Amino acid sequence: MRTRTLAVVVVMMAAVANAAVLRPPRAKVRDRAQRERIRDGIQDRSLTPAETARLRQDQLRIHEMAKDFASDGVVTPAERAKLEAAQDAASGHIAKERHDLQGAVGPTRNWRVWDPGVNQRQWNQHLRIAQGIASGALTAEEAGELISMEAKIRQMEQAMKSDGVLTVAERKELHAALKAASEAIFSFKHDEEHRLRPFIVKLVDGDKLTRVEARELFAQLARLLEIVRLLGGPGISPERRVALEKEFAALASQLFD
Repeated sequence: MRTRTLAVVVVMMAAVANAAVLRPPRAKVRDRAQRERIRDGIQDRSLTPAETARLRQDQLRIHEMAKDFASDGVVTPAERAKLEAAQDAASGHIAKERHDLQGAVGPTRNWRVWDPGVNQRQWNQHLRIAQGIASGALTAEEAGELISMEAKIRQMEQAMKSDGVLTVAERKELHAALKAASEAIFSFKHDEEHRLRPFIVKLVDGDKLTRVEARELFAQLARLLEIVRLLGGPGISPERRVALEKEFAALASQLFD
C-alpha cells in the first residue's frame, strides 16, 4: 500500500506541476490572432475599408483597456474576464464582417476560388485555439505553434488561389492540412492526460494496480486536471469556484489516503 501511495503521489505531483505551468498572456496571443484574421480579410477582399477601420478600432480599444488594467501592476480575475469578453465580441465582429455579403463576398467574388468549407474549418479551429488559451489547456509555446500552423495554411490557400482557380486537388490538400492542424490542437489540449497514461500503465505492469483501479485512477486524475484548468480560466463565479475547490479537495483526499 505504501508503494502504491508513493507512486500515486509522484504522478499527482507531476500532473499538478504540469497543469500549473505559466500560461500565455491570453490577451496578447488573441490580439495577434485577431490581427491576422483582419489582415486575411483585407487580402481576400472579404473586408471593405470601412469594415477594416471598425475592426481595427475594436482592437485598439481592447489594447487600451489592457494597458489601463495593467497600469496598477495587477490584473484582477474580473479584469481578465472583461478582456476575454471584449476579445470574444471582437472575434464575432470579424466573423460577421467577413461573411456579410459585402466586399468580395458579394457579386464581385470570384466563385472559382471561394471555399466556404475551408473558411468554416479555419474559423472553428481558431475558436478551439482561443478556448484552449482561455482555459489554460495550451501553454504559450503550444498556442504559438498552433497559430503559426494556421498562418501557414492561410498562406498555402492564398498561393493556391493566386492563379484565380482553386482546383479539386488543391481543396483536398487544404482540407488535409486543416485535418492535421485539428489533430494537433486536440493533442496539445489533451497532452496532460496523455503524459499521465504511461505512469499508470507502469503501475499496472508492476502489479501495483489492477486494471479496474488504473481506470478509476486515470479518471480521477483527468478530472483533477480539468478542475485545475477551470479554476485558472476566466469568468468563474464565486459559487462555481467554491464548488470546484471542494471537489478538488475531495478527489485529492481520496488519492492521498
